[in-house]
Amino acid sequence: MPEVQNSTLAGGVAMGTCSTMMIEPWAALLIGTCAGSLSTLGFIYLTPFLERTVKLHDTAGIHNLHGIPGLIGSFAGVFAALHASPDKYGDYVGYVFPHMGTSNETLAWELGLPEPGHDRSANTQGGMQAAAIGVTLGLAISSGLFVGAFLRIPVFDQPLRKDQFDDSHWWVEASPPSAESGSDKEDEEL
Repeated sequence: MPEVQNSTLAGGVAMGTCSTMMIEPWAALLIGTCAGSLSTLGFIYLTPFLERTVKLHDTAGIHNLHGIPGLIGSFAGVFAALHASPDKYGDYVGYVFPHMGTSNETLAWELGLPEPGHDRSANTQGGMQAAAIGVTLGLAISSGLFVGAFLRIPVFDQPLRKDQFDDSHWWVEASPPSAESGSDKEDEEL
């Protein structure tokens, strides 16, 4: 059941990237369905595979709830940028894609744009968004590897293998009240 609950959130995560873009209802439904389905499959098949082969333990399912749907949403944003045109956005394309806006300062001012654009084409904008996916993945993976290697330095107190998934030493359980410490006896003493 948690897989289904997380899949409903995955659709929203995927649509977050292109929520301000002109997406047809069928495309939004397709993006959400793909994100929810792949998220569920990730929880069922990918997470156990990664734990078994790479020893990657995703405690909260972040990879399947945010990673996979985020990539789907990013690619949806690339396709939305590739199909951005004056037919869809009119002169206001600069609001959604600032660099695709007009470079004419007077026209940009009349349209209420914060600053003139660069007259970027839809193909160039889509390419820039695809490049941003690559840069983001490169930074995320390299910084994750760096932090992982940094935390393996012996100066950090690493838990023993048998204690890695046991957090009982962080929890204190309250003992149940005994029979003689009942509230009736306390009332009698007062």
